[in-house]
Amino acid sequence: MAEQNNQIITAEQEKEETRELRRKQSMERTILRQETKEKTKEEEVKKEETPGVKKGISLFTAQALRTCWGLIVTTGGIIGGLAGLAYINLHFVAKYILGLSFFCDFGEEWLSPTSAGQTIGSKISGGTIKWFELIALFCLDLFVLVLILIAVILIITPIVMIAGALSGVAGSVGL
Repeated sequence: MAEQNNQIITAEQEKEETRELRRKQSMERTILRQETKEKTKEEEVKKEETPGVKKGISLFTAQALRTCWGLIVTTGGIIGGLAGLAYINLHFVAKYILGLSFFCDFGEEWLSPTSAGQTIGSKISGGTIKWFELIALFCLDLFVLVLILIAVILIITPIVMIAGALSGVAGSVGL
């Protein structure tokens, strides 16, 4: 009888252990599913927050901005460089003054993937590039303003001198 009771207790213990094991496995599967869902959500958020990841027109404006900086550097400010500077100024006004979201931030155009799958600005943060570009834009605009003022002075000075000479001649002739 004692042996029979021991067998019953052992069978009940095995059933209880089996139930406990099933509960643990079920809980582990549930936790694993939740962790997988959380990782997926975190990856989606990271994709949205990744600088340089743009879609549609923002990608186009980033490429245009990058091309214009290239025009300025390669042409040294000749007609292509001036056109590039004009677009960069338009881009600045549209993004930072008007607040249009489809224009990329300064510096992001270098963080977008290149054809090789690498990024040009991978060793420099987008914020550093942004400030460098803003300072470069200010200096280029200042330089162009000085050139325009010099050109205006060079054009107006001879006109004023000729007008003064003609008025002196007209005065002496009696006109």
